[in-house]
Amino acid sequence: MKTKNLLLLILFAFAFTSFRTNLSMDEVAGVYGICSSEKEQGPNFEVTLKNDGNFHYVNTFNSKSPIDVTGKWVLSGNTIKLVDFVSSVKIHDKWQFDNTGICIKSRKGLEYSRLCQIK
Repeated sequence: MKTKNLLLLILFAFAFTSFRTNLSMDEVAGVYGICSSEKEQGPNFEVTLKNDGNFHYVNTFNSKSPIDVTGKWVLSGNTIKLVDFVSSVKIHDKWQFDNTGICIKSRKGLEYSRLCQIK
């Protein structure tokens, strides 16, 4: 009986957090990147979302042509859209919150990225 109640509680908590769509720009603003243990081992990938609607996108996975882009961002539900930027290469410009609520995920072709709030 206790196991059944625990499973129902976990399911309810998951369902409750999955449908949260009323985020504000202040809640979302921050620095999203690779967690510190992974960052020390590999290249840098960060997206900084500022309260004023500006963003800074840095991706140095390819050290020969790093990406450093600034522009504006907008929030719609649980989706962040990077807009008004100039980049010679395609970037991850659409991000969605995953079930944790502190990490964002994106897909660019067959490349999937997940960044968590680090600041």
